[in-house]
Amino acid sequence: MTGYVWNVSAGGAITAGGTATSNTVTITWSTAGAKTVSVSYTNANGCTAATPTVFNISVFTLPVPTITGQSSMCINTGNYTYTTESGMTNYVWNISAGGVINYGSGTYQIQISWVIAGRKQSV
Repeated sequence: MTGYVWNVSAGGAITAGGTATSNTVTITWSTAGAKTVSVSYTNANGCTAATPTVFNISVFTLPVPTITGQSSMCINTGNYTYTTESGMTNYVWNISAGGVINYGSGTYQIQISWVIAGRKQSV
């Protein structure tokens, strides 16, 4: 085909393809909600569609996890529990040097023992 005409709804930016000679498009969405992408082109017979084809898309917001737990303690004084939202999937905890995950890796709640003093971060 030739003469592709791509259009994306507000909040979308074409980041690859999407040219008059491209039959593919890559879009980066910066806002959530109901979105559309449409295309029209001229076929091998020289005919162009009366109206573009519209594809509906649902763009969802990214999660913003929170962490609760004790933020000050003495080294080697026990296990400390840190919690994020339950009921999600693919939990990945990263802790700074000096901490050891004793329990809960891969879940919404972990227990850490801090074995080296310093400012620590749990993510």
